[in-house]
Amino acid sequence: MSAPSATRTAVSSIVRGHSSNVNRGRGQGRGRGRGRGRGRGRGGPGQAPASEAAISTETIVVEQTTVVSGSNRPPRSERPPKPPLTHFIALPIGHHARLRETMSTCTSALLDTSPPIPGLDRSIIISPRRFHLTLGVMSLDASPAASELVDEKPKTVKAALDLLASLRPRILEILAGEKLKVELKAMDIMRPDRGDPENAHVMWLGPPNNGAGSKLKEVCLLVQRAFQEAGLLVDEHRELKLHCTVINTVYRKPRSKGRRIPFSYPSILASAAFRQLNASVPAVLGSAQRQKGPVTVDFGTWDVDELQICEMGSWGPEGEYLSVGGIRL
Repeated sequence: MSAPSATRTAVSSIVRGHSSNVNRGRGQGRGRGRGRGRGRGRGGPGQAPASEAAISTETIVVEQTTVVSGSNRPPRSERPPKPPLTHFIALPIGHHARLRETMSTCTSALLDTSPPIPGLDRSIIISPRRFHLTLGVMSLDASPAASELVDEKPKTVKAALDLLASLRPRILEILAGEKLKVELKAMDIMRPDRGDPENAHVMWLGPPNNGAGSKLKEVCLLVQRAFQEAGLLVDEHRELKLHCTVINTVYRKPRSKGRRIPFSYPSILASAAFRQLNASVPAVLGSAQRQKGPVTVDFGTWDVDELQICEMGSWGPEGEYLSVGGIRL
């Protein structure tokens, strides 16, 4: 082995050993390779003595190089604050009276179940009048003057409405004279705490297989991609998941001071009230027998008459989200 090679090997070994010691001393080695930079520059236990300054610098360089090669995300402290969410693109279906009646009957029966379903409360059940599918969320300015930056496209309500209107001919071409329809024939929960469906927070309905191969999916992807390309969506890389939220613990009242209180999804599936409405769903007897993936249900197929831009957190006279405009289909 040549002298330079031996030197590089020795320094590499020292650096690796020192980095390991620092991690053990600080106890905060978790996630360092992910670009969080947790605990750096704070000093305290495990900090290298002055005689090891050169090696400490090399250790930081090695770690930073690892971060850059593994992820382009800056440390959390250097990330810009998330913009406030103001509007979303919606496919509203809560205007159908029969859907509202069906869902109200179902949720009332679940609330009356004896013994009670753990964690289920009226406050976390979404009013059927607010039912919709979300295609993307936005942070928009109300007036054009607020977005007159030379190097940026305007992110205004008007820009969003103009873009949506421009997509109407292409949407009608896809539909070819047919109605845009939403099937509510699959039900599942979003990722629960610790992967345990006994600790669920969001339950939803949607089309089977996320609408794969349907005109609904084709139209929704068209709209989502157009808004992504225009830079109007806040989370531009979120996978399109066609769903209508039925239960969400974020709305629980009174609010808990600590962690959100979950509900038991297996208890919902196992309840007589639910099985009476969906006889094809097998009983799930506690968390030992967990349902994997969406269950097949039948809450009907509903026409979508309009694509809307709606205000976040708004309430109309019937409890619906307020629309600032949209396109008729």
